[in-house]
Amino acid sequence: MASVLLIGAFMAFRLGAWWFSRGVIFSLAPSDTILAIELHLNEKTKPFLTQWLAGIPLISERELELEDLSQYIHGDMAIFVTKNGERSVAVRTSKGELPNDLLTQYGISVQEQGGFILLSSALMPITGAPALTHRPFLPSIGEVWLGRVVFPDIESGGNLFVSEEEMTFDLHTSRKTSIESNIVENTSLSLADLTWGDEESSLDGLKRLSTNSLFLQKETHVNIVMRSGEQGLETLIEVLGSEPDSNTIIQELEKIGAFARPSLVTQTLPDGSRLEEILVQPDLVSVEEVSTSAGLSYRVPTGGGESIIATVHGGSILFSNSQELLESYAGATQDSSSTCSVLTNWLDPTFLLLQTQSEYLNPDLALISQIVDEFSAISFEVKKYSTIVHFCRT
Repeated sequence: MASVLLIGAFMAFRLGAWWFSRGVIFSLAPSDTILAIELHLNEKTKPFLTQWLAGIPLISERELELEDLSQYIHGDMAIFVTKNGERSVAVRTSKGELPNDLLTQYGISVQEQGGFILLSSALMPITGAPALTHRPFLPSIGEVWLGRVVFPDIESGGNLFVSEEEMTFDLHTSRKTSIESNIVENTSLSLADLTWGDEESSLDGLKRLSTNSLFLQKETHVNIVMRSGEQGLETLIEVLGSEPDSNTIIQELEKIGAFARPSLVTQTLPDGSRLEEILVQPDLVSVEEVSTSAGLSYRVPTGGGESIIATVHGGSILFSNSQELLESYAGATQDSSSTCSVLTNWLDPTFLLLQTQSEYLNPDLALISQIVDEFSAISFEVKKYSTIVHFCRT
């Protein structure tokens, strides 16, 4: 009897938590909101949120931060971003609880609705946004529900969770495939399961670069790994779905070497003009056999002291401009002591920001640098009906 009452009390508690987290705060979303982030502040989530959002203005053109507001928030807050990049924040509190000097100091406009207030740099038309996703009814082991993210214009959204190792964003999708790739130390970027597939493939346009190439066969797909090395950017391409053998590798390396170091032939025409012809001759390219920890490998020079090395690994073929990266990838496994290392698609946010030169971006977009600074890496896990984004904590 006691166990039945205990289970009943637990279910009632979870039902109450689910009911009171229906996304009512989204009703304060300004017109043209394209991103709404609801965050739940309690004793478990507040330390993480305070650290994560430290130094990040919640409102456009204002210096108001979470630390300034947290003592007045009763559990819930939401950050809204409109099409033109305007940010505003809604919190569960009353206008009377906020000190006037705080609002005056930052020049903030206040709009009150129900048990919430919307804070912005100027009064904004409120139309609300749909919640689109519900808080999970049952708790997740080792995780705490942090809130939810919705994209009203594309009618999509998902839940945020936080644990000791990571923050995760569970985005509902219709894709029904799952992929995996190896764990390589210090990886900056990993893209898995890139295919030529149908005409809508993002890689389809590259078919014009070559014909009958291993990389362009429809039955193959590729994984790409990039990282910053001592000699510059290191890249590895794993080709799967084709019959791996040494002849295939040699043929591809001959093409790569020929395109990297073409011959220029000049002819003088009868009228005195000159004709310059670029010749690509794979048959004249020499491919070297080398021994590596990944097994027998093949290498071709590409000029400037650089080369491409390739080998057969399991049921795939590996190509890389770095022998060290090739050996690391071949010797890596899919096991990891960290639950955050779900490496289907992997990105080092610092690497991304260095490549995009964020100082040239819109100031609002430049906040990305501060937002991702808390995380050492971001990976994407594709499941049957959702895509989970893992933000690995530094």
